[in-house]
Amino acid sequence: MATAQVLINDALRLIGVTASGETQTADESADALRTLNRMLGAWGARRLMIYALTRESVVTVTDTVSYTIGTGGTWNTSRPVKIAAAFIRDADNDYPVKIIQDRLEYERLTDKISLSTMPTHLYYDPAYALGTVYLYPLPDKAYTLFLVSEKPFTSIAALTTSVTLPPEYEEAVVYNLALKFAPEYGVSVTPELAALAMESLQTIK
Repeated sequence: MATAQVLINDALRLIGVTASGETQTADESADALRTLNRMLGAWGARRLMIYALTRESVVTVTDTVSYTIGTGGTWNTSRPVKIAAAFIRDADNDYPVKIIQDRLEYERLTDKISLSTMPTHLYYDPAYALGTVYLYPLPDKAYTLFLVSEKPFTSIAALTTSVTLPPEYEEAVVYNLALKFAPEYGVSVTPELAALAMESLQTIK
């Protein structure tokens, strides 16, 4: 997990503007944050979305197998692109919930509408505009289910905002932000940095 300030500092070090441990002035950092958000906004306009890992809790309903998730859904939150991990917290204990990646694997499960206990498996269908979460077995009571999911974002609110990105996305942000900063500071971009920025962008595309 890194803050926006850390991402900015890493990008500035790549072009030699700051050294390790150095931080810009408040005004310079604010300008850098605007540059970062403009870049993310431009990527979003090109349908190149950056995903952040988000942890949030939802509540299950007794004997209910499926839940829509997204704005206006049963679980009213922004729709995840992918659910990476999940666990149930019950009586101050955490119990892992296995994520099923394949719909056929979920369909092969037996007793999906009769077995009722603490869910141990989860399948997520990320359909638009509402995704659907399927639990197995049926919850025998209301449980607090924690979801760790990938969600798109296009802007960062503040320099202190924590941003959790998959490694390949963080790399693309830092390398390409360095390219954006270079003209502002009158710095020439090395061929090596330009190649790394392009390669990282292609990876997330």
